[in-house]
Amino acid sequence: FEERDNREIGVGITNSIALSDETISNNNLTKDELIEYAFKIIESWIE
Repeated sequence: FEERDNREIGVGITNSIALSDETISNNNLTKDELIEYAFKIIESWIE
């Protein structure tokens, strides 16, 4: 995980995360809960 994190930081992903309007954390969520949460966020963009 540390190698992946360092690779993502190296290409500037932290800037994109900092500029994002929404973030989704998948900690302690089931796959179905994560999908439902993502859909709710996407639906709010098109309302």
